Amino acid sequence: MVTMYLAHPLDSRHEVARWERAVEANHPGLSLINPFYDRERPEIQALDRGEKVEHDFYKIVEDDLAMMRPCNGLLAIIDGTNSYGTIQEMVYARLFHMPTCAIITNGEHEHIWLRYHTMQIFQDYDEFYAHVPVIIQALTPFGRHKVG
Repeated sequence: MVTMYLAHPLDSRHEVARWERAVEANHPGLSLINPFYDRERPEIQALDRGEKVEHDFYKIVEDDLAMMRPCNGLLAIIDGTNSYGTIQEMVYARLFHMPTCAIITNGEHEHIWLRYHTMQIFQDYDEFYAHVPVIIQALTPFGRHKVG
């Protein structure tokens, strides 16, 4: 099983979670680790109910990094929604020597910093989905290489 930490904007979490379930259902060799829904997050549950919440920033970041470390790679979703967390997670993945793919739907797929931090950029969800078997192979231990 290949695991990828799924970095994405808070405001896109519902759409991304639906897409994540479809990917995992059709590609059982890939597990996407969603920091909003793959662990107990009372503040996210409260946000989903429409409640205003207080955040323990230190705990959230440290817990996210703890979820990220054992993964084979990182998948960043950049859709134009403000997400400082997604960008920071990409930086940490680079520092952890973790291969990173990105789905960049906001037209910024040629941005030099995004290209620097990724091994492969996809311009939409369907393009990524079509490459999942190759990504699984690439992220299998000793198989890490540029996909595509």
